[in-house]
Amino acid sequence: MLVVRTVPPVPGAPRRLHVGTQVAIVAVVGGLSSVAIQAGSEHADRLVVGVSAVVFVVGALAVLTTQVRAREPLLPRAVLAKPQFAAGNIVGFALNFGFYGQLFVMSLFLQRQLGFSPLTAGLALLPETAMGVLASTMGGRVMARHGARPVVISGLAVGALGLAGLSLARVGMPYWQLVLPLVLIGFGTAFCMPAATTVTIDTVPADQTGFAAAAFNTSRQIGGALGVAALGSIVSLKGGSINLAVACGCAAFLLGAALAARMLPSRQK
Repeated sequence: MLVVRTVPPVPGAPRRLHVGTQVAIVAVVGGLSSVAIQAGSEHADRLVVGVSAVVFVVGALAVLTTQVRAREPLLPRAVLAKPQFAAGNIVGFALNFGFYGQLFVMSLFLQRQLGFSPLTAGLALLPETAMGVLASTMGGRVMARHGARPVVISGLAVGALGLAGLSLARVGMPYWQLVLPLVLIGFGTAFCMPAATTVTIDTVPADQTGFAAAAFNTSRQIGGALGVAALGSIVSLKGGSINLAVACGCAAFLLGAALAARMLPSRQK
């Protein structure tokens, strides 16, 4: 009720609700996440894996078919063709994939390998999560002066450096050695998030800002879900380790930085 009363409507004509396409997208994400989770289980149910894979393929085909034929597609083709819009969504996906994936496996590492209680493990991750307020404010100010591109690239680079350091974690190491990598990950992620959001939204007309914001948040949530599933699955594999899992998160950050450097303009207009 508060939103209806206080938030002004987005300019432009109302769009048709694509229920079928949205259901298909849910099937795609759910099927892919299920396959990623089952891949890390020594006792994976082949039936579940097979059904999940089928759900993913059918959902993906349904999305492609409905969007190609639709007169008013859920994902406007003119917007999707813009490099800045694609870059913003890729960065959002990479950020959440690496950040939430490592957050999940680190909580397991602290409890299973270092012997922390659930409460202590949560408190131990505060250096990472507490950086959000400071870093996001700084990122917004730097972006206002220098544009989004350097903020996005530098934030991802700092986060990747922290993930690289965290990938060296080992059983029995003192906690204090984890603090700096955690701080770097939290700072880098929060530092570039406002810029990635701005890049995505500012590249579309005013009447499509709602779509752009929704697409960006969807990319982030998909990245987070797959990051937890994939990195957790790597840790669960026989002989798997947190080192490889966190290294995959680092690779996601580096890939996001490389694509941002290639696709974003030197100065956002």
